[in-house]
Amino acid sequence: MAGFKICKEVIRWPWSKDVEWSPEVAQQRFQQVLDHISQHTTKKSYLKPYEEIFKGLTEKADVILPDRIMMLLGHAPPGQISVYLSVWLSAYIGKFLLVKHYGDRPAGWKDKIRWDRHRDMLQSFIKEALKGPAPMEFR
Repeated sequence: MAGFKICKEVIRWPWSKDVEWSPEVAQQRFQQVLDHISQHTTKKSYLKPYEEIFKGLTEKADVILPDRIMMLLGHAPPGQISVYLSVWLSAYIGKFLLVKHYGDRPAGWKDKIRWDRHRDMLQSFIKEALKGPAPMEFR
């Protein structure tokens, strides 16, 4: 086929089946993620208003993790967090905090737009914290 190149690179999955894991390991890593996010200070002015929301994440996480996130956290190899996992975590944590601080998604059109904006900003803050100048690393 003209114009197409076949990629022969080895794809590194964001999890490793060789890693022994348990739900306790996944929960410990989730707590590690929350601690990392709560210590993050952003330099972006549009994310500054959301910093206070994340400073309250220091208490122990008693949140029940969805199976998919628990599996990804448990199988993640030691080292820097993958983009794939940071996207899943930002969506999950962002939605959890959004509902906690702003309530369920409203019915009104303008209110939905405002609510969606808050969701996007919370997720951006989380992604920045996990990938920022001091990236999140699993032990």
